[in-house]
Amino acid sequence: MQSQGRHLPRHARNALGGLFAAVFLAACGGGGTSAPTAQVAAPAPAPGTAPAPAPGPAPAPAPGPAPAPAVAVKTSYTLLKESGLVPQKTRSANDNARTYLDVDGDGVLETFAVQMLYDPATSTPATAQPARFGFYRKQPDGSLLEDTSLLPAGNRACVHPRKAVLSDFNGDGKLDIFVACHGFDAAPFPGEKSKVVLSQPNGTYLIQDANTEVGFFHSAAAADFNGDGIPDVVVANSQANPSIKVWLNNGQGQFTPTTDYVPNELRRQANFFTVDVPDVDGDGTFDLFVGGHEWENAKPTVYVNPGNNNFTSVAGTVLPAVANEGVVLDIAVTGTGVDRAAWLLRTSGGDGTFYQSLVVQKVRWPSLASTVAAYKRPQQWQAWMIPAVINGTPKLVSDDVDVASIDIAYGPAADKYVGTWNMACSGSETETFTLTKTDATHLTGQVVQKSYGNPSCTGAPTSTQTFNATISIDGQVSVMKSGLPVSLDQVTANVDSGIGIIKWMATVLPNGQLFVDFDDAGVSSSTVYPSDLTEGYTTYDKQ
Repeated sequence: MQSQGRHLPRHARNALGGLFAAVFLAACGGGGTSAPTAQVAAPAPAPGTAPAPAPGPAPAPAPGPAPAPAVAVKTSYTLLKESGLVPQKTRSANDNARTYLDVDGDGVLETFAVQMLYDPATSTPATAQPARFGFYRKQPDGSLLEDTSLLPAGNRACVHPRKAVLSDFNGDGKLDIFVACHGFDAAPFPGEKSKVVLSQPNGTYLIQDANTEVGFFHSAAAADFNGDGIPDVVVANSQANPSIKVWLNNGQGQFTPTTDYVPNELRRQANFFTVDVPDVDGDGTFDLFVGGHEWENAKPTVYVNPGNNNFTSVAGTVLPAVANEGVVLDIAVTGTGVDRAAWLLRTSGGDGTFYQSLVVQKVRWPSLASTVAAYKRPQQWQAWMIPAVINGTPKLVSDDVDVASIDIAYGPAADKYVGTWNMACSGSETETFTLTKTDATHLTGQVVQKSYGNPSCTGAPTSTQTFNATISIDGQVSVMKSGLPVSLDQVTANVDSGIGIIKWMATVLPNGQLFVDFDDAGVSSSTVYPSDLTEGYTTYDKQ
């Protein structure tokens, strides 16, 4: 559902404005169940019997950053969100943690997925059945079939997995999976241990406790925080204070919690549900992103890496809020230079509703200029989005090929757009818009308005007015009308996709100011502003 404008009087409308680990969540407060799927074991070596290490944390490495390793460890964000993943056929829409990896090196991705087997509405913490972890192979028809040889039955899973992230946690050259688990998703929220799924020498996998820590672990991400060449994890335990901790890996997939490397200002904060390690500023090092419930003071915040992966003294940059859409689920980063942007996937919260919408917010970096690229309420929320190239167009999409609710084109700004707003004949008016990119941060714009005395919109116009403006992308401008400046309450330019669709909306605010919004969110040009189809719409063609 897009924001809707009202049709303006002609005298008020004339203005121009400045313009994947892929991982998956279930809504907080809703576990859900799904019916078991058929399981077919493929021929494979005998199940692995490698014993799990003794429980309990491994000895902690000395605190503080070490020199960066000769070969940098790829982050979980990089491994999938920058891997070229395209939407896949998923095992079940009810899976709440999944990721993709090439288990056997044949160039085909297998799916690691979890199957929830309890319902908090009909069970208790004592009776809740653990989830089922499994690996699924893609079949010729595109469906998925479980290969039970890879993860033998009887391995210890957790009750409520939330997020699965990839890295080589035991140093054998194969990708493993860290699963953040939070346990029974209802009062008294007892929490549980998170898990690590480790590759074994015989080609199978083994599930182990990551350590002895029990918590409501809603999110995690993998990166090398102490510079020893071994991937660690950062976790978000939403019920704890502090929520954010780094778990240092001993190289065998056992983790020791610490607040070292965590920003000082996060060491006294709770209510964070989301954590990731994208390179927000594009300098080649991972940054730290946290998010949660904005109305509980867990604001989406970026901590820029100071160069040594130790964020202790780093002050955070809070990203702009979106009113009533206070649950931040995911982040993706795209673009370079002036096109660099962080995209936040949100759902409703803070207004008495919870997980009732799908909202994608674009925040330019480092200006923090914010636009809402997708706003759908009511709408089924989605847990994750990935950058992908679809038919040659860069887009933000869901990993699930059957989910169409996230479809946002992005890319560098086009050089020129031209479009005409054709009013219904009763409006007796035509306006032609021309937007031309003059440099990396500016456009020039022109509106030519032709007004007709004849209601049939035929014949020569009775008057022609031309309005010109220099548009600062993501900046506010004053448009000249008849030689006089017209103050705009807000001007937003988001001319990014290069696909030649820009919607124009204008409304007169109660204070008499004019609101103009150029919004290119990859939405079909059949979207009309204003909403009344009799009033017309503008489709801009890239020149």
